[in-house]
Amino acid sequence: MSLAPALSSMRRTAAAHLFALRGAAVLAGYELSDIAGEIGVLYGRASTGQEARQWSAAIGLSFVQLDLAGMGLRNVIGVPVGVEGSINAPNVGIGVRGFANLNSVRSFAGLALMLRLGRLI
Repeated sequence: MSLAPALSSMRRTAAAHLFALRGAAVLAGYELSDIAGEIGVLYGRASTGQEARQWSAAIGLSFVQLDLAGMGLRNVIGVPVGVEGSINAPNVGIGVRGFANLNSVRSFAGLALMLRLGRLI
């Protein structure tokens, strides 16, 4: 169970193509003793234009560092996955973002609620 996820990404869309650079950190486990972090690149599809409903889905490749219960860092390659959907008004929107990293040591996933501000439509 992820207790404290942190997620950051830089995204660029061209037509319906999505290119993203993502960083994620997760504290989990009993007494928050498991730490996972990733930096990855993703490619996927996204809704086009400035519509009230927007969505995206992407998959990629990432570098993952894991520290399981203080046993030392382990470096692995992972497969990051991300999905996102939001409903927007002209200057504010709400949405949900799901993320996961599939790897050979300890896969992780999370869900984040989003509040979007700015010129959205």
